[in-house]
Amino acid sequence: MRFASRYLVAAVAGLTLLLGACGPDAANDHAEAASVDDRSISRDEVEEPVRDALNHAGALDGLDTDERADLVEPLQRQVLALLIQASVIEDIATERGVEPDEADLEARYQADIDSVGGEDELADALAQQQLSVSLYRDVLLPTQLRVDALRELLADDIEPAEAREARHILVETEEEAQTVLQELAGGADFAELAEEWSIDPGSAAQGGDLGSAPVGAYVGPFDEAVWTSEIGEVVGPIATDFGFHIIEVTGEESIAAEDLAPEQRQQQANQLLNQLLEDRFAAADVQVSDRFGVWNPETGEVERGEQVGGDE
Repeated sequence: MRFASRYLVAAVAGLTLLLGACGPDAANDHAEAASVDDRSISRDEVEEPVRDALNHAGALDGLDTDERADLVEPLQRQVLALLIQASVIEDIATERGVEPDEADLEARYQADIDSVGGEDELADALAQQQLSVSLYRDVLLPTQLRVDALRELLADDIEPAEAREARHILVETEEEAQTVLQELAGGADFAELAEEWSIDPGSAAQGGDLGSAPVGAYVGPFDEAVWTSEIGEVVGPIATDFGFHIIEVTGEESIAAEDLAPEQRQQQANQLLNQLLEDRFAAADVQVSDRFGVWNPETGEVERGEQVGGDE
């Protein structure tokens, strides 16, 4: 689960007829769909945005009962999971004194309206994603503002990062990489070979020097090679989407948080945020009605249960 990079929604199944022409059963509108610690989430909080989004898009037109169920149930599960997550995030934000300002919320909402050309256009765009305007305005936006504020707050908790200095020679084929390795084994100078062979325009002129970077700064195989090799050890060829690399780690240092590049600080803050959310999702006392499914704290989703769609 990664709420910082995308909206996580996953959630309720079962109420297959409530989106029909007759509308929802008013007697059951306020029955509990789930609870998060001491907070209750009613069925109408789940059903109303689903009904509004699908009706706005005309997605239910001409469908029979089974077809409606196939469309409605996964979306209900998504909405319920979003509401559960939003509740947990709101609790975290409240504890840390982080609350979205109504003026900021309205400004963000108006900016979204302007970006698509008007309120009707925003409603159409949201309906295409099976979202209602009310869910977006009242849940998604406040939750995203809370997440943004928490990420900014957590940036102050970033600790110094261990970093490694590395240089590399990038070539197109494995055969070329083997030739470079043979020349290095014969005593050739790494920097000179980088200038001669490397197709990396950003580092070739610097003798292959990439500077200093923390763990996770490079693509997977390259990053693993940098952090598992000994300082001064030449490793390769390491295959990535860019080609084949010959790598040498030349040093190691600790970088103060304030000296990290902006994108590195963002990465570290996202890691702290994701861990915080995962821990709190796991710790929250979430109870979901059998009618809707089962909460999975590891994924942040409500998954279909055996009794989904049954009577309460």
